[in-house]
Amino acid sequence: MKTIDLSLWNRRKHYELFKTYRQPFFNVCFDLDLTRFLPAVKAAGRPFFLAFVHAVMKAANRTEALRLRIRGEAVVLHDVVSPSFTMMTDEGVFRFLTVSYDDDLESFLKQAADTVEAAKKDVSVSDEPGKDDLVFLTSMPWISFTSVEHAMPGHPDDSFPRLTWGKYHEVSGRILIPFSVAAHHALVDGADVGAFAATLQALLND
Repeated sequence: MKTIDLSLWNRRKHYELFKTYRQPFFNVCFDLDLTRFLPAVKAAGRPFFLAFVHAVMKAANRTEALRLRIRGEAVVLHDVVSPSFTMMTDEGVFRFLTVSYDDDLESFLKQAADTVEAAKKDVSVSDEPGKDDLVFLTSMPWISFTSVEHAMPGHPDDSFPRLTWGKYHEVSGRILIPFSVAAHHALVDGADVGAFAATLQALLND
């Protein structure tokens, strides 16, 4: 992790502008193509959700803007960010669960599966205080949405990206999944979201 020198940062003026906004997050929704990814995941006997989380986080870690976080008057760049995602519990309500990111798919899937199984009976809706090397993920597998609006805490240092996806569906022989990126505009621009989307789609195609 390193602290950004704001005096030399090329987006300092953008940061100073959008940090003053009451609602500084913007949200972009788009479709991703799972036509190659989904059959490969099924053929390998891997869980779709966790395999998709890994692809999403690999793309997020390759996108510098999604590793930036606001800390008071400072901005830090994390070397690695990890997923904090929602999962259903045995009580029928969701909880938040954090898994350390591992670039190796098999290592990540094993760690994540073990963590998920151990957490099924615990309804926790809080993350570790002071921990900001996270990306918030959630899925809505019941609907193929066209837009998403998140409940926001309104904390001035909240700069966690929020990535959401819905129900995948077939369109003209292609399998598409709706995907949403919500990000703090002081740190992230549309071009960064475009780069992230291109990286993620390339990973899904591979």
